[in-house]
Amino acid sequence: MLGFSRDEINNLKAEFTINEIAQQPKMWREVLKLYNGLADQIKTFQTQLQNKPYKYILVGAGTSEFVGNVLFEYLKTQGLDAVSIATTDIVSNPGLYFKNDQPTVLISFARSGNSPESQATVEYAKQLISDLVQIIIICNKEGQLAVKNHDDHKSLVLLLPEATNDKSFAMTSSFTSMLLYCLVALTKDDNSDHLAQEINNIINIVDNVINNDYQIIKKIAQEDHQRIIFLGSNILKGYAQEAHLKVLELSAGEVTTFFNSSLGFRHGPKSVVNNESLIVFFLSQNPYTRQYDLDLLKEIAHDQVAKTIVVIDHLNDNNVTKYCHYYLTNDSSSETKDIVAGLSYIVRAQIYAVYKAIWLNKSPDNPCPTGEVNRVVKGVTIYPYQNK
Repeated sequence: MLGFSRDEINNLKAEFTINEIAQQPKMWREVLKLYNGLADQIKTFQTQLQNKPYKYILVGAGTSEFVGNVLFEYLKTQGLDAVSIATTDIVSNPGLYFKNDQPTVLISFARSGNSPESQATVEYAKQLISDLVQIIIICNKEGQLAVKNHDDHKSLVLLLPEATNDKSFAMTSSFTSMLLYCLVALTKDDNSDHLAQEINNIINIVDNVINNDYQIIKKIAQEDHQRIIFLGSNILKGYAQEAHLKVLELSAGEVTTFFNSSLGFRHGPKSVVNNESLIVFFLSQNPYTRQYDLDLLKEIAHDQVAKTIVVIDHLNDNNVTKYCHYYLTNDSSSETKDIVAGLSYIVRAQIYAVYKAIWLNKSPDNPCPTGEVNRVVKGVTIYPYQNK
């Protein structure tokens, strides 16, 4: 798997991380089967939401927050009034985000369903919002979010395959599988067939990346970069955010990571670029947005400051190669939306992160063995809240 024997994976203490990255195409196929089996139930649940101006608030912490950061702009294209807010922001001031007179659909994303902020966010929502509907997308059937809300007629609990409850420190298959489930569940019926075709195409592409096309990623990870920057526009900015966290987590902070949008990067953050930097562009498939990505790519190449420039793309664009050191393309003949193409982008970033951890002599399954950072967050006190 990813060029390692079973014994090597065990010796590197990377069993969970590598397995969970490699299993993603299989998990995505299982998610599609799960959705198809529950499609009628999900659509029936959604019919209760059609006659009121519901606001959709997507919530989670850490990687689970980033699921919402990827999705919310896409959900706007499906006619939903959607926003993504971290549970870690909500818990510190719930009255700022939850309004009694605003009908709300709270969509919670959770790997374990046991983080204190996730549980508190639901309780505060119930306390503050008079018309609350919940959709809970969770990997752990025994998590408190699932158990406490399973029998609530105003809650739809969508359990993912058990294998997506990642045992590794870092979330990988849980992230992409939660994202995919919400994507297919909330896409309009008239868009669903085309979306299914795009997803099946990307599953086959990612299968090939994992089984055959990982060597170039390994090579990049074994180069010495002290600063790693992921750039993507709009929906792809959410994917870039998750990519920067994966490398930061698996390297235990030994390399410094950043993310931004192509346009936002010039407004100060570009100062981080130096001759030890790796810059990774997630290129948009939207022709209008792509212009801004390419303008920054050309500018970075012209500056000749960054040590290495990598571009990840869906369609093969020969004009891009002269502006980067590595061009990783899906080389697809089929156009696709950024939210679907991004699944292949983030898997490459996950593979990079695990190779980088190994190159730095970190144990990917537990890169922080001293316990300052934990798989499920600890040390959070939840205080009673009185809305004033």
